[in-house]
Amino acid sequence: MSARLSLAVLVFTGLSFAALAKQDSMAGYYANTLVAYNPGVYERHSWYNPDSSAVHFTAAWTPEGFITLSIHEEQWKFLEGYVPRILPRDYDTKGLTAYSNVGLMLQAHFPGEHWRELVPDGPNQDVHEQFTLVPGHQ
Repeated sequence: MSARLSLAVLVFTGLSFAALAKQDSMAGYYANTLVAYNPGVYERHSWYNPDSSAVHFTAAWTPEGFITLSIHEEQWKFLEGYVPRILPRDYDTKGLTAYSNVGLMLQAHFPGEHWRELVPDGPNQDVHEQFTLVPGHQ
């Protein structure tokens, strides 16, 4: 194989892998349930779909000790940058950078994985939110 052809194949393959990596970073979430838990505040079960739709089922505790249940449907999109972020489809991304503190940072995870993330702002600032990706829709 000539050096020129090898370079062309290498560049094409690299571009193809980059495109697939962007698409596949959500692959572990499809047809599975992302459970987000903030102790004493809420538990949310989210279903992300390949068609960019999502459904979120949330149980939240009120200060009075009651539990509220809600269902929220949305269309999501990626915010390009250092770490992919999931945003509502109609979110205005003008002026945002990779370091903007918006959207959920969903890195490649697969069923059975459990991780924690620090809530950077808002009423639950500095609380470690717990995430688990469980198989199937639960």
